[in-house]
Amino acid sequence: MKMSIIIVGSPNQNSKTGLNCLHKLYTMKILFFYRWLPGKSGLNVQDDFGKNVAVARSKLCRLGMYLGNVGYIVKPASDALVQYGKTDNMNMTGRERLWAALTCQPVDELPILLQGMDPRSSTRKYRDSSWDPVFERNAEAGDILTWWWEKTAPTDQGDVQEERRCLERTDTHDRWETIFTTPDGRLKQVYRDQFLTGATEEYAVKSMADLPAAKQILSQPVKVDEQATRKDFEKVTRCPNTLPMLLTNDPVERVIELLGPTQYCFMMIDAEKELLELVDIAAGPIIRKMEDVLRIGIQPVIWLDGSEMAVPPYAGPARFAKLVFPYHKRIVDIAHKYGCPVLTHCHGPIGGVLDQFLATGTDATHPFEAPPSGDITPQELKELAGGSLCAVGNIQLDDMLRAPRRKIAEQADKLLKVFDDWPKGGFILSVSATPTCREAPAQAVENYRFLLEYKNT
Repeated sequence: MKMSIIIVGSPNQNSKTGLNCLHKLYTMKILFFYRWLPGKSGLNVQDDFGKNVAVARSKLCRLGMYLGNVGYIVKPASDALVQYGKTDNMNMTGRERLWAALTCQPVDELPILLQGMDPRSSTRKYRDSSWDPVFERNAEAGDILTWWWEKTAPTDQGDVQEERRCLERTDTHDRWETIFTTPDGRLKQVYRDQFLTGATEEYAVKSMADLPAAKQILSQPVKVDEQATRKDFEKVTRCPNTLPMLLTNDPVERVIELLGPTQYCFMMIDAEKELLELVDIAAGPIIRKMEDVLRIGIQPVIWLDGSEMAVPPYAGPARFAKLVFPYHKRIVDIAHKYGCPVLTHCHGPIGGVLDQFLATGTDATHPFEAPPSGDITPQELKELAGGSLCAVGNIQLDDMLRAPRRKIAEQADKLLKVFDDWPKGGFILSVSATPTCREAPAQAVENYRFLLEYKNT
């Protein structure tokens, strides 16, 4: 059973009592999350809870609280005794189910995620109608984690001017040139956008002489448009089966976007000090932007992307500890401060750095790949994580696109034998990646629809 509690009273008088009560329930894992909003007014309700639940919930929702189903509204007494209400978790929405699984709380049925296949995604327009049967069924029955970005506003801070123009536009791709003009020089980058995927053709940093300008680019602040961000978040969450994920770049990934993988690898060997400085500079705006978004009062999942660029074959545990761990830890700590779980996305061999992932406090990992793609089996992940990490995965995308349905069923069965305690939370059956093909192979449609129905087999 899941339990929810909302403290209602006079925040100025009862904030300490409320915080203590909320924190105690959170540490006991009775709450999925908690938030106290000191200084807010208009939250008092009468003792007749039955008549006031809807009113109180409406007021709290307008303050950005992410509530789910509320059993009771309670008012803390002076002796700090708190009542709480139970809500029946046998009829969860997709959003509630995903949130519970990611935070290792009980779920009503097996959560199943079709990675990157949100039927309301703006990228759906780049796929032809052969994908429609998958999108339509996912809209009806899917548990949908969808990527979501903050809305930004112009800022007069910083000294970098960025000009972007389209060099070429075709049916299959666009080519974009970006010119960065900084006090330390002018850099050019060219990107080929193939709509569902893409590649950088020319990286901004060509040599060590470009590093001063790169530092200027990486240090540029981002101003969050709070009103537009909140409005867009509310729009996404109108679907009760959709849980937004705030896409957050790992700082090392942001650096590689300017350097390219070749220059990045050379710097790890020949200029580690300079590389670490770039990553540290990049971390500042990324972390500040994320906290500015969460400070609004909304609660997305944090999708932390890019640490796979610091695992083998690029780097080992020692370099991971320098390039990823300290920033990952800060991001997780801030996300938890605002009651948001963190889902770390990292392909490849994570076995050698799993202890560092766990030490950051991250809530979930996606995907977890056995050889040859990775180096950790589902059983090994479960044993090493010890129930403190939600495993999101893992059926490889290539199998979903091409393998016979029988093979998909066998993989799903094997995963559920390992994660046989999935009703307690901590496991989401998921595809490893997002398909990037415009036209759906016939086998892919069959496999995706089968996976959606797997919980009923």
